[in-house]
Amino acid sequence: DAAISPGNSGGPLINAYGEVIGIVSAKSVDTGVEGIGFAIPVEIAKNIIDELIEHGYVTGRPFIGIANMTTITSQMSKYYSIPIGVHIGSVMENTAADKAGLAADDVITKINGISVTSIQDILKIKRDYKAGDEVTITYTRDGKEYTCKLTFDEQKPTTEEVAPPAQEFNPRNQNPNTDDGDGM
Repeated sequence: DAAISPGNSGGPLINAYGEVIGIVSAKSVDTGVEGIGFAIPVEIAKNIIDELIEHGYVTGRPFIGIANMTTITSQMSKYYSIPIGVHIGSVMENTAADKAGLAADDVITKINGISVTSIQDILKIKRDYKAGDEVTITYTRDGKEYTCKLTFDEQKPTTEEVAPPAQEFNPRNQNPNTDDGDGM
């Protein structure tokens, strides 16, 4: 029943018998609020820990092989006459995206029929899949809509694939907000 303090994140949550029952993940800090802490149950954390010990990374996580993405907002869509979605800045060689035929400057609009309106949408959709699963990607290229089948690769730690330099998104040399370039 001890309160979790700021700075305890990542530490063990111990029961009265000295057994680890969770890993502290967050504490709510606000005026008039005390003692609200959050932890990841040890059953969930143990699977991740075992994967890290055995393989050095968590296996089975899906990887597409695209980087330097830009969320195309409704305002950008109108201005550039392209659909709302996620603009691909670059495609890593020999990845799922490359094998599926995706290319720099394509705009992803759907994955398995689910609309993609932001980079966060792609991240959310990926959570429902594992490496080896196949999805249908809907995208536009040069004003035309296409679909392709993509089989997720497995995301490795510091993946060996290196993203090529991004294609310049904005034809008028403006620089809209983009992702951090690490790829997904």
